[in-house]
Amino acid sequence: MGIEEYIVHKLGEKQGQSVVRDMIAECTSLERLCIGENEANSKTMRTKIFPRIAMYHVLQKDMPKQQAYDIVWNYTKDCICVPTRQQYLRIERVPFFFSLFRKMFLQTMLHSSEWSAEVTQNAADRFGVAIHRCLWNDTCLKCGCPELCQVFCDSDWENFGAMRKVKFCRTQTLGIGGNLCDFTFCKIHRK
Repeated sequence: MGIEEYIVHKLGEKQGQSVVRDMIAECTSLERLCIGENEANSKTMRTKIFPRIAMYHVLQKDMPKQQAYDIVWNYTKDCICVPTRQQYLRIERVPFFFSLFRKMFLQTMLHSSEWSAEVTQNAADRFGVAIHRCLWNDTCLKCGCPELCQVFCDSDWENFGAMRKVKFCRTQTLGIGGNLCDFTFCKIHRK
């Protein structure tokens, strides 16, 4: 379910359509923050970050901040994380999944402008990454809603936490006040 459909479903046709109109206007307004960003970051901001920030901002006009946060979290968990988690569970069946997952994850983290990251460990059955800068956190800060970054951070638990062949660990994130995001993945050995 897309974000607009979710809002209408959650709030009803009349209020939902009003919120959707305001969200579209808010997203357009937020596009100014893409100035100076490269094409990949701008696309991520427009497609993945701004819609939820806009939802959060607009919902707060008619409800308490916590209720708006909860709606954004429930949308993220139910409409974004569920399909992503299912995809991970499907591809986990591929032989040598852990080594492929490690290679893809490290490639993404180390060669994307969305993060500033370094490898902290890299072994056959475990790898870790320390993220020192994150586009999601930076964007939430610029938009005046640093607390919303927790939605993005918590979605990692929804996505990676359900995997059967990989254990995901993290003790802190930038978005929840940490000095960094410390991702660690360990291969689960089945007997």
